[in-house]
Amino acid sequence: PRDASLSTEVLAAKIQAARARQSQRNRALGQPGPNSALDGRALEAACAPLAQIEPVLQDILRLHRLGGRARVRLLRVARTLADLSERDTVLPDDLLEAAALRGYARLATV
Repeated sequence: PRDASLSTEVLAAKIQAARARQSQRNRALGQPGPNSALDGRALEAACAPLAQIEPVLQDILRLHRLGGRARVRLLRVARTLADLSERDTVLPDDLLEAAALRGYARLATV
């Protein structure tokens, strides 16, 4: 038996809802469009409060010897994962999942 929560229709609706959520939030930040179009400051504002996720982010960056561009990429993916989960805040688990999706196998622990 197939899992109905993973059907194409359900996933398409989730993606549409996440895009609408991004568009609305990003418009309020003065940069309408998807998370991929946000500049650094707007991205940090969209991921606020950063204090909750900064230690995990720094651990990932340090562990893999990553720089500023990787930081931005991780934040973009984590913000999108939070949008897909219908959350206003980015959680440390979103960052860990983003790191895994970006190809960083050894992850920092929360």
